Amino acid sequence: RFDGDRYTFEPFVESEESALRAGEKLREIFREGVTVYGGDEFQRIRTEVMSGE
Repeated sequence: RFDGDRYTFEPFVESEESALRAGEKLREIFREGVTVYGGDEFQRIRTEVMSGE
């Protein structure tokens, strides 16, 4: 449980190389995950992952 809610916090940290290999998994996380904290850098990376760059 995450602060009494049904969601659990699952950090997902990757190097650039492993992120490239895990592209589909990252796209799934960005599609289905709940953003707890975001910003300009997060949005830039999210856009890159979702566009397959």
